[in-house]
Amino acid sequence: MIGIIVTGHGEFATGITSALELVLGKQESYVCVNFPNGDTAVELEKKLGPGCFTAGRM
Repeated sequence: MIGIIVTGHGEFATGITSALELVLGKQESYVCVNFPNGDTAVELEKKLGPGCFTAGRM
């Protein structure tokens, strides 16, 4: 199975995930990671690390 990570500025990831779940239902190996205003690249990297592991699980 292919894992998917959705990220974007602000709350984009949460918003698009909400819309997708309305149509498709909750998906396995799918993670959303928001990148709110004020977060640094280091903070984003810390958030993406666990998401990479979760999305890659079968």
